[in-house]
Amino acid sequence: MSSKRVIQSCGVGLFFCLLSAASANDSPQFLGPNRNGDYGEVGILTKWPESGLKVVWQEDVGGGFSAPACADKKLYCVFKGDSVEVVRCLNMETGAEIWSHSYPCDYNAGGYPGPRATPAVDGDRLYSVGSNGLLLCMSCKDGSVIWQVNLLKSFKAKNLQWGVSGSPLVTDKLVFVTGGDKGTGALALAKKTGKVAWALKGSKASYASPIYVRNKRSKQVLFITSREVVALSPKTGRPMWKHAWKTKYDAGIPSPVVVGNLCFITSGYKTGCTLLQFSSKGVRPLWRNKLLAAHMGTPVIHDGHVYGFNGQSGRSGELRCIDLETGNQRWERDGWKPGNVILADGHLIALGEKGSLALIKAEHKAYQEVARFQAAEGRCWTVPVLAAGKLFIRSERKLIAYDIAK
Repeated sequence: MSSKRVIQSCGVGLFFCLLSAASANDSPQFLGPNRNGDYGEVGILTKWPESGLKVVWQEDVGGGFSAPACADKKLYCVFKGDSVEVVRCLNMETGAEIWSHSYPCDYNAGGYPGPRATPAVDGDRLYSVGSNGLLLCMSCKDGSVIWQVNLLKSFKAKNLQWGVSGSPLVTDKLVFVTGGDKGTGALALAKKTGKVAWALKGSKASYASPIYVRNKRSKQVLFITSREVVALSPKTGRPMWKHAWKTKYDAGIPSPVVVGNLCFITSGYKTGCTLLQFSSKGVRPLWRNKLLAAHMGTPVIHDGHVYGFNGQSGRSGELRCIDLETGNQRWERDGWKPGNVILADGHLIALGEKGSLALIKAEHKAYQEVARFQAAEGRCWTVPVLAAGKLFIRSERKLIAYDIAK
């Protein structure tokens, strides 16, 4: 079967897991409600003032790169303090602190200290992973700890060079996470108790976050480990299929992006990208090239095209559009540093690592920039978040809420 026929027949038979009690205005987990950077039709402002979006509030925060999770008018994020990491709950409308919880953490994370993982809200519980591997299950109401597990110490595992980074994925009974080496590259724990359900033997983690997909025939949870993309049975951890994917420094950072039975993978350090077709029984590559080697930001897919940043942090980078069917490039826009991109109302919201924010039509025929302004200063490695008519931008030490409601 040709790749074109595969694309046309894949449909949307697989769905991303939605956390319980999440409303249309919430972003309760990494990469938004659908865990793929696509926020759908949420009514954003598509004509920005020349001076940029209006700032609703901003907070000076500690270091780190964790994106906020937003639910029920509350915002949850994790920051680096003096020899600690801090989980904070803020009022989404005002930025006022509701509660905070800190725990010891001296991990330097390869010279870039601070948490990486985005917390996840599931009903009245919050799940958060620190750069030192501490997994917390907390009360959303007051921040009290319900249970906690150190994912590294429990397995006598070593941390990664740049710290534990996988954002927790919560389903009906389990929470899926990543750790370090010694079989902690893919883990599942009971979400009510923290008891380990299974671990992928012999695996070492990368920096990517897992995703969950399902169709009528099977359910799968996808991980990128230090050496492969692997689909596991959510219930047992049994491998269903795997595909070799090796990145320099074991630095697979962007998450897989799934459309139907197709899985798009990209990594930096000149690794490139590939499109896989998978089922419950196996996987086969449809194409592979180096046109989109995303260092950190997970690309988005819209109308059969991939939009994402190519290039390495600290160096030049381009925003590119790739045809999902063929892997061919449709357009590119240079003048960016590498960054992150999300999708809403048929538009891309792109944030460069130096804080430049742009609104771009999600159009594969040509690059069409609608607006751009300097939204933040300093290192901006964190993916933007949309919730309740606000766009949340995080630099390394500041969190800013912009009004983006139509």
